Amino acid sequence: MKISRTRSFYAKAMAMFAVAGMALSACSSTSADKSGEHLEPMKEKGHMAKVDALVVSAMDEEMAPFLEEVADYNPEEIESPVGKLYRAKKDDVDVLMVVTGIGMTADASVLSWTLAHYQPEVIVAIGSAGGMAADSRVGQVVVGTEYTNGGADGTVFGYVRGQVPGQPEIFTGDQKMITALETVAKEAEKDNMTVRFGQMLSSDAFITEVNVEDRREAFPAVVTADMESHAASQVAHAFGIPFVSIRAISDLCGKPDDQSVSFHEELDVVAKSSAHVAFEGLKQAGYVKF
Repeated sequence: MKISRTRSFYAKAMAMFAVAGMALSACSSTSADKSGEHLEPMKEKGHMAKVDALVVSAMDEEMAPFLEEVADYNPEEIESPVGKLYRAKKDDVDVLMVVTGIGMTADASVLSWTLAHYQPEVIVAIGSAGGMAADSRVGQVVVGTEYTNGGADGTVFGYVRGQVPGQPEIFTGDQKMITALETVAKEAEKDNMTVRFGQMLSSDAFITEVNVEDRREAFPAVVTADMESHAASQVAHAFGIPFVSIRAISDLCGKPDDQSVSFHEELDVVAKSSAHVAFEGLKQAGYVKF
């Protein structure tokens, strides 16, 4: 449904509020649309600064290795009222990077402000994650093909668990990046790095041995758990921008299928793996001319 720019702005705002935790009343009408259809994103973005890509992380430690990857392109911190913003710009390369802070609300609010001022061709989230699948291993890099909200449960109203009311059941990763990352994954094997693909679960609650079995049963396809990817995917969807999350597993959320494997890896190690795969993926996909 095509709408005016004013109504489109409010459509985006409502989508952002949903991610940021504006709770729907449990006593509200059950007649809300469950199809996940939403208002068409605003098309007229000529007033915003265009960039090749926007790279997002929750923590400085997760962004640091990506800043090293783009060191030849003069990354500089730029003024921002929210989060921490960097821009690497040289020749044909123009990449924006933002550190949002931890959690769904922080990610959604900072990302929304950024997208109100910049227009990237693609959004890539990087950083660490917990391995939720029984066959996940620390050090593996996971490319999100689908994103679901581990804290959303509107099943009493007929929604699928993990679906935010009024939104799609899942959000999907950018196929262009996923295809490019399949090539990157083959190259990574030569360096003994495992890059796998699968569904990511996000919420503001940590997944531990206490609740991991419930999550595994409810979301059997999920490979990793983090606190931002779904929020970012919903914001990207609202703005009509391709999105993918690339996370490296730093710890295991529950018992693995092999008790002899390591349960933990240092953040700086996995952050470096995530950043490198993201950098190579953006280059392979042609989004950025590194």
